[in-house]
Amino acid sequence: MSNLSHNIPVGTQESVKQIIRNNSRSIVPDLPDWDFDVSPIPPFSAVVFDVYGTMVCSGVGDISLTQESTGNKYFFDALRHSIGNAEEWIDCAHSKNFSPRKAFRDLILKEHEAGRIKGIEFPEVDILKIWENLLSRWGSDSLFQNLTNHDLAIVATHYEFAVNPVWLYKGVKETLKKLHTNSIPMGIVSNSQFYTPLMLEVFLDNDLPSAGFDPRLCVWSYKEFVGKPDKKIYEIAAARLFEHYQIKPNDVLYIGNDMLKDVVASQSVGFKAALFAGDKQSLRLKKNDPLCFNKNPDWVFNNWENAIEMA
Repeated sequence: MSNLSHNIPVGTQESVKQIIRNNSRSIVPDLPDWDFDVSPIPPFSAVVFDVYGTMVCSGVGDISLTQESTGNKYFFDALRHSIGNAEEWIDCAHSKNFSPRKAFRDLILKEHEAGRIKGIEFPEVDILKIWENLLSRWGSDSLFQNLTNHDLAIVATHYEFAVNPVWLYKGVKETLKKLHTNSIPMGIVSNSQFYTPLMLEVFLDNDLPSAGFDPRLCVWSYKEFVGKPDKKIYEIAAARLFEHYQIKPNDVLYIGNDMLKDVVASQSVGFKAALFAGDKQSLRLKKNDPLCFNKNPDWVFNNWENAIEMA
């Protein structure tokens, strides 16, 4: 199997999108019990968005890579939905006393440690590489050799959207449409995996460029092997905004739900930062984190339907 993450074939993309459609359900967010002053929207020339917990309501609040509570059931179910000989794999796990949940977590931690050894403070994994390594340890040689790249992407997607159901926040689509109509450059900086942009296309009923996102301004952690709150991922976005639009960082509004990963980190490169505070599940104030002491967003809002005014 060759790595798929940066080049998912069209046929596999459509299969991944259908899995996302089948596993997504409406999620109604609860407003946080937090009083805040709504400040005026700062001026901006471009907008860059976070995804999970900001544009997309997540059942677990963020992208799910090391969920401890899922047990092995979700791994077994993912295989049952993805490949015809799943029961052989499950029998193999039982015979080897193999825990896919533990192996999955250990592989991610090992990749994180390898990244830190290379000097990356907040390394990101390639989830397809994790799944490939997981399945190579899980099944017999003959079972593993019969897997295709398509199988790998499908089982990874089935697992993720079973443990982390998602839904687009109400008002996001309309806000993006108005920004696009007004020719405001839009980008994304997100802790993400290969299915993240495909998920957005499902919810937006459009490919990302047609929805207004400039692909050059979309910085995905799985492609850069760097995750938020690493300053490097924001520096990439800032450099591209200036290269392609001559827009300086202080003219960029970054929108996220996490005080450390989104607000403090984006402000560190000169972006103005907006905090989306409309979902108790996703809001991360990080009040006890010393890096967030005496730090404030440039704008706070709790409803995307009202945020359309910013466009």
